[in-house]
Amino acid sequence: MKRTYNSQSKENRGFEYYVLFIAYSMSLIFLIGMAVYVSTIRESEINKTARFNIYSLKSRQNLSGSFFLGSGRIRTTDYYYFFVKDDAQEGYVKEKVRIDETILIEKDTVPALVKNYLEVTKGTTIPILKSFLPPKTETIEYNNFFGRPVPPNIKYKYRLIVPPGTVTENQVWEAL
Repeated sequence: MKRTYNSQSKENRGFEYYVLFIAYSMSLIFLIGMAVYVSTIRESEINKTARFNIYSLKSRQNLSGSFFLGSGRIRTTDYYYFFVKDDAQEGYVKEKVRIDETILIEKDTVPALVKNYLEVTKGTTIPILKSFLPPKTETIEYNNFFGRPVPPNIKYKYRLIVPPGTVTENQVWEAL
């Protein structure tokens, strides 16, 4: 028995080949476009700082208001304790920073905590795509364990600026 193909099935096969050709072509164009886009993504990193004025508490015996920086230990980790003004809530918040991530600087200025952090901006360099895909900026805290380590030129995550005379060789403790 001889098989015959009718002409309509040949036309359907031609149409199927045409659709497959278009699908493959579009996929190839899409993949090439993504490769070009990914190759033009640039990341810029900028070391930045945030400054917060710090305050200390006055005791009844110390009404002159000299500066006091507290320190303490939690599970063998040493911390500095101080108060930062929260302008949004119109009050003061107790903060702590690790001693091993902080450098104390004595200066004749308002006591402050200067926090170093990293600002990373990712975006494309193709001008046409910049309007559709604006750059994204992300703030990353320096973290020696799970994040990015503090760069060698900065060395410390925090700078604690305190008044002259805050750091003393012999501390005399008085009961409140």
